[in-house]
This record gives sequence, C-alpha cells and structure tokens, in this order.
Amino acid sequence: MAEFLEGRVREFSIEDLRGTRCRLQRLTDLKFFSGWIRSVASKQVEVELKDSIAVEVGNRFNLEAAVDMANVGLPCILTRAAGASLQLSVVGEPVFSTPGQEARYRAEGISVSISGSDLSVLAQAVDVSASGIGVLVRDQIPRFARVRLMVQAQSTYFECAGLVRYCRPDAESQSMYRVGFQVEFDDRLSRAMWLRLVQSTASSVAKAA
Repeated sequence: MAEFLEGRVREFSIEDLRGTRCRLQRLTDLKFFSGWIRSVASKQVEVELKDSIAVEVGNRFNLEAAVDMANVGLPCILTRAAGASLQLSVVGEPVFSTPGQEARYRAEGISVSISGSDLSVLAQAVDVSASGIGVLVRDQIPRFARVRLMVQAQSTYFECAGLVRYCRPDAESQSMYRVGFQVEFDDRLSRAMWLRLVQSTASSVAKAA
C-alpha cells in the first residue's frame, strides 16, 4: 500500500479532481461541507457547495476528494466567495491516504428504473462512479436490498443488478431520499457500457466547468 501511495504521488495532477465530489473542512471550527469541484486552473480550485455558508476571504480549509481508490487532501485558503461557490487557492502539497473511495461525478440526463420485490420506481441519477450510482427517490429503500436497475442515458440503455449501500434523507430536499447503489453486471458488455458512460459523464463535467 505504501508503494501504491508513492506511485500515486508521482502520477497525481490536480486536474484529476475536476468534476469530482469533495468535502471541505474549515479549520477554524472543524466543520465539514460537501460539494463538487467545478473547475481547476493551476493551483486555483472552484468548489460548488450544496448550500451557502458564512465565510471570509482568508479562511483556511482542507479539501478532501477521491482519486483512483485513494483519498487526497489539499490545504487551501479562500480567495473568493459568491453564494455557494468558493474559489480556493492551494497552499501546500497533496497528502494521500487509504482506504479511499472512487471518484464520483455529477450526473445529468441519466434516468434509472428501479425494480424489485414490491418496488417499481423511476429516478434520476445524481452521481456515478466506476462501481456505483446515486439517485434521488421519494420513498426509502431498505439498505442491502437487491434490485434491478435499467439505466438510460441518451441512446445508451442497459440493465444491471444493484445493491443498496445507503439510503438517507437528501440534504437539499427533506422530501427526498438519496440512495447509493453498488452496481453488478451480468456480462462484460454491460460492464464496458457502464464504464464508457462514467467516462463520458466525467468528460462532460470537465468540459462544462
């Protein structure tokens, strides 16, 4: 594992973080805030939080994100704030740790039909990763439930199995639940189609940033 981290440090580029989900910890009170990394330029990072927070230019944060199954932390200083959008300047070297999470990318235009025992729900995806998908639904789905997922994005359409990893109230809408599925594929073709979808989503996020 140490060799992996050493190799990851050599390979890492801050550009890898564009479009990924992240968490900010404000060092003055150690509070955490979650959001998305919208753009990266040199050592400047723009983060879109879920909600606006009271901040001041000069506040120090630690930014945490996931890249290739490792966590990366970046010390940052706030240089500009506009509502829920924060501009941060990276002021130190990245710190890597394990275990990590897969990078998750914001999803748009991906619909998911969820079916199972006494369950039939149509949902919109909110994020995707190499082995999972997050959606918003109106009713709770039990943790560890196994379901079938029919995923459609533009002309791409395929089916896979899903295992509920978590189900919790959505932070932005108290009437909705955020559900995270681990996806499981019946064949290599479906798996390859899924990975192409994730790569396409990551590319679209980067271009829009």
